[in-house]
Amino acid sequence: MLPVNIQFRFEDGTEENRTWDGKARYHEWTFMGRGKLISAIIDQDYRIRMDANFINNSFTVDSDPVPVNRIASKTIMVVQFFLNLILL
Repeated sequence: MLPVNIQFRFEDGTEENRTWDGKARYHEWTFMGRGKLISAIIDQDYRIRMDANFINNSFTVDSDPVPVNRIASKTIMVVQFFLNLILL
């Protein structure tokens, strides 16, 4: 396994970078004296080019509604298109 950099962001605006060696299946970190953890980004500089899917390299506590809204609006548009074809 390759070592990978992980950037942790906290609610007070601070960030901390740590490196995981990748030898174990998972690793658990404990942060003391910081605000609540709001996100973790793996390989934020995209240095590992073998990664086939960069979309799954981050996790946030609060979800972003934009992707869900985009998918929902496209789905509604397709349904309306087919309903127009059937009713005309």
